[in-house]
Amino acid sequence: MDKQKIMASVVIAAIVIAGAIIAVAKNSEGEGFINPKAIMPGAITTEHLADGAVTGRKIASDAVTTTKIRNRAVNDVDLNENAIPCEVNYTNTEVTVTGTTETEIINKKIKLRRDSRLIIIYTINDSWAEPGNAPILNCTVFNETGAFAASAYPDDVLLSVQNLSTTITFYTDVVDAVYPGDWFNVSIRLKSNSTGTVGIKEQALTVIALPAEGD
Repeated sequence: MDKQKIMASVVIAAIVIAGAIIAVAKNSEGEGFINPKAIMPGAITTEHLADGAVTGRKIASDAVTTTKIRNRAVNDVDLNENAIPCEVNYTNTEVTVTGTTETEIINKKIKLRRDSRLIIIYTINDSWAEPGNAPILNCTVFNETGAFAASAYPDDVLLSVQNLSTTITFYTDVVDAVYPGDWFNVSIRLKSNSTGTVGIKEQALTVIALPAEGD
């Protein structure tokens, strides 16, 4: 082997050794770690990671944003059961209320593990009222002890047209889950706009909780 080839081999060997030294260093406690600057882009993919290697506490705040998640990267089979809390109630029993005092006519409890906004979808198949009266509907959220927890909007929904199927979508302020796993009661309430009697037939109530930041 001539001198030029020998020198070239020595230079290459020196570069490789130097690269290994740069890539693998030691921290202040003498533990070995890999210098991230020595890792080529795309060199480490998901197949190189052990199960459970990346946990929530190892991911910096705001490190993963929506622009970094591919379309359809997360679908329904990737979600844990109750990842998005949803509760449903239904009754075909007719209910009546007389006068202007609100009375609960259907409710559903939902467990919240974090502060949430509630989307409440309420459907009736039929309503009626005595002459000179009209049904008025409201929705209120209470905590486990029965204390007021959040307002729901819109309020005082007047059913001016009778005997028709109607769906109302309510939404709430942020509901504070002081203790993760708190139960909340979503209450649909009925009253008349006058002193007579109003009625509702066949009701369905759906409550969906979406993550939100508390005040």
